[in-house]
Amino acid sequence: MATNTEVIKSFAEFTGDVTKNVGIFMIVPKFLHPYLVSYLQSANKHYQVMEKYVAPVIVERREKMKQAQEAGVDHGLENNFLQGLMEFKNTDAPNKSSYYTEKEVAHAVLLVAFASVHTTSVNLSFSIYWLIARPDLKAQLLEEIERIVPGNTPVTHEALSKMQFLNNFMREVLRQGADKVATGKKALRDFTFKNGYQVPKGHSVNTTLRQLNFGDNATRSSVEDMDPAKSLNKVSTSPARDFASFGMGKHMCPGRFFAVQEIEMSLVHLLKHFDIDTVSGKKPHPVPTIAGVVATTCEEPLVFTPKHI
Repeated sequence: MATNTEVIKSFAEFTGDVTKNVGIFMIVPKFLHPYLVSYLQSANKHYQVMEKYVAPVIVERREKMKQAQEAGVDHGLENNFLQGLMEFKNTDAPNKSSYYTEKEVAHAVLLVAFASVHTTSVNLSFSIYWLIARPDLKAQLLEEIERIVPGNTPVTHEALSKMQFLNNFMREVLRQGADKVATGKKALRDFTFKNGYQVPKGHSVNTTLRQLNFGDNATRSSVEDMDPAKSLNKVSTSPARDFASFGMGKHMCPGRFFAVQEIEMSLVHLLKHFDIDTVSGKKPHPVPTIAGVVATTCEEPLVFTPKHI
């Protein structure tokens, strides 16, 4: 499955097909949404790919699990993310020990890919556009890269851990790229806060994420306001009162360590091997928003010119 080109293609394209429609749904009244679906990018084709290739793998695994249970032995299947989804119980079902169906698990795999591919690619994009918009930051990062991983030196986890400016820059990118309203949570039961504010079951609560990250400076949007020094060498995966981009508490993103390393490693590789600029030569606005609320990627075309190292 890891080498299936159709599955990989869906992982890569699903995010784009979905997010292209976000702005449209935000400005069109909800009662008209059903009439729009047939005219917009559809997610169904990607779900069909998951049902065609992922669901059979789940069926096969569950059969092996059944046979192993009957024989009283361990199933010996790899304990990976797919296995975790298969063994996760649906606590909302009448039968509390009910597992999700093969189709539901296959769809969940696509949603996981959506979350991981979308967030890492978007923040890598933010990083690139920030460096183009701020040549001074780019110069500092290039100096650090050349000092720690010169020439063809491999970019490793150990090397990244030594790049303090990269860490500070990445943390600020993640702060700057936060949606103004995000991290929605749905109340699974009636809930009352300590101040008496009540949230009825089924209602959702969103936080003003950018406000959490920047406090009284939440409205700042000038490119010159980007300052990695504000992170004060704080780890870009650790939560703080001024850094809630990965969420907080028990629902904090568990994949943040891999995500940050993936973004940083990709960025360092690109900067080592390419000179990157906008096609127009103009400085871009790194973090535009949809309807003034949702942070999205800049659409200014880029040109990658290979370096000779």
